[in-house]
Amino acid sequence: MNFGKFTLLRQLCPAFIGLFCMLVTVSALHSQTTPARYINHQVTSALKNNTKNASDGKVQYAKKRVQEPVNSAAKLMGGGCTLFANYSGGTPAIYSPADLSVITNAPIPLCGPVGTSYSSTYYQSSGGSFDWQVWAGEAYQFNLIQGNTYTVSICGGAGTWSPELTAESPSGVIDGNIAGCSLTFTATESGDYTIYISRVGFCGTLVAQDNGHLTITLTNATNCTPPTCGNGACNVGEDYCNCSADCPCNISGTFVDYNTTDSTFIISTTPVAFCENFVTGFANPSVPAHIMYVPLAVIGYDCVTYNISTTQGSLYRRSGDTLALTSTIDNLIIFWLRVTQADIDASGGTTTVTMTGAGGNCFDTMSIPWATVANYTGSVDVTCKSVLAVGMFLEGAYNTASGDTTMRTDINTLIPLTSPYAAAPWNAPAASIAAMPAGVVDWVLVELRDPATNALVESQAGLLSMGGYVYDTDLNFGLTFNATGEYNVIVRHRNHMPVMSSGTVDPDGTLLDMALLPNIFGGEQQVSRLGSLNLYALKAGDVNANGIINRTDFNLYKQAGSLLNNYNSADCNLDKNVSQLVGGDFPLIRQNTSAMAPSQVRY
Repeated sequence: MNFGKFTLLRQLCPAFIGLFCMLVTVSALHSQTTPARYINHQVTSALKNNTKNASDGKVQYAKKRVQEPVNSAAKLMGGGCTLFANYSGGTPAIYSPADLSVITNAPIPLCGPVGTSYSSTYYQSSGGSFDWQVWAGEAYQFNLIQGNTYTVSICGGAGTWSPELTAESPSGVIDGNIAGCSLTFTATESGDYTIYISRVGFCGTLVAQDNGHLTITLTNATNCTPPTCGNGACNVGEDYCNCSADCPCNISGTFVDYNTTDSTFIISTTPVAFCENFVTGFANPSVPAHIMYVPLAVIGYDCVTYNISTTQGSLYRRSGDTLALTSTIDNLIIFWLRVTQADIDASGGTTTVTMTGAGGNCFDTMSIPWATVANYTGSVDVTCKSVLAVGMFLEGAYNTASGDTTMRTDINTLIPLTSPYAAAPWNAPAASIAAMPAGVVDWVLVELRDPATNALVESQAGLLSMGGYVYDTDLNFGLTFNATGEYNVIVRHRNHMPVMSSGTVDPDGTLLDMALLPNIFGGEQQVSRLGSLNLYALKAGDVNANGIINRTDFNLYKQAGSLLNNYNSADCNLDKNVSQLVGGDFPLIRQNTSAMAPSQVRY
């Protein structure tokens, strides 16, 4: 796996393959004068959680923006799962094939027939038999059930030099310990058990099982009924991959999983939507089709177009589109891998997606293992939701010193965990986050409005990254809306003048970049240009958030007085201070005085 391109979590992946109704619109750049500003992932890395033409009324969707492309490889990213049992640590003293550290990528069921076992792949050298070493300092994890009895063994349970085995419960209780090659214990609680090997050992002879790695066997299952495929019930231990007749493919997980060793990417924490979505013309059987859509994202630095192929399934620009990908696709796009149970069965356990492209270092492959895809047991949205990705800048936070396409995050540690837009005048739905990621500039608000009546259809608060893109509170790229159709989109900030899209937008996988002038209703008088860049930002100084910057805003600023380290609407340059001195917030209010948003936007 080339970590410099597109990656897949393989170590302790926090979630399973994501099934979302993020449907993708592919459209051309609005003009050759648009700055080629790609998503800057060195910027969005800081989001790691610390704990259609204007003339025809359509917005011209932008796929790129950064003044100059960064000299770095492209990445193709998608949802995925880790191996169920995870290896860590250990340096072999003798023979060690490179893949010897990978335990079989199949989980031991929480409940299964007595005798069910899993072990590592059997290795044999070209020269014949020899002793196999057990590494010291290894650790394996298995999800076990309280009251059931398990046996873990090495070297078929026999060795000339025995290791020490320890079974530790999720809470840290030692349920078993032995200086030997086999340990039987009863789980005192349910959850992820860790089996430690704390002493080096050797297998005396080459046996066709678990040489140098653990085998775990369910020896007694008193606390559960073994799963039975075909009984119409999706029992514990069954899932869509191993028992599709009983278990629908309602898969939980994140939109994209980024490798934790690659510091240039964020990790989405929880899913935003689940959807049973069917390709047009596909019959809807009583069991929901058993079709999975795996969202993948092409987000590159210097690549312009890509060709995507897959060893199984079909690739789609939209999850419900009947036309699979047959040509190149643009940079910065979401597409979908559609797979059925037959595809998974034919895959031998793994599907490989390959990316090639033009314009830079654009080759990569990604393997998606199906063995540990688990059935999602929560409620499922049977109506697809729409995802709208939004780009925007705030004039007050623009990093004028660097002159690049980033914003400062001076107020980051002061940003409330609860969105300020639930209060008047916005009255938006409440939103919150458990911990504020370091790369967040501030909360922003995105509204969908009926183009005929200007009635508010739906609004949602999001987190604006220093790179100028909006994330949801689960750190997924874009905001998920229930509304379908075409709407005017308004973006707001608590002390910047709001702007509206120049035409209607279908929030169906669209990237709407409000930093690009053709996308802004009213043109340049509504926004502020960022230095010499052909990029624009919301005007600072709308302290009372009514869509007009005038003396009222100045009076509110004066009333605030001088404040240090404060999250306050009078802080127009977002440096966490309200200053009455020259060079503070006043210059922004003065230069933008008399600015007025269109009537459709004003409160």
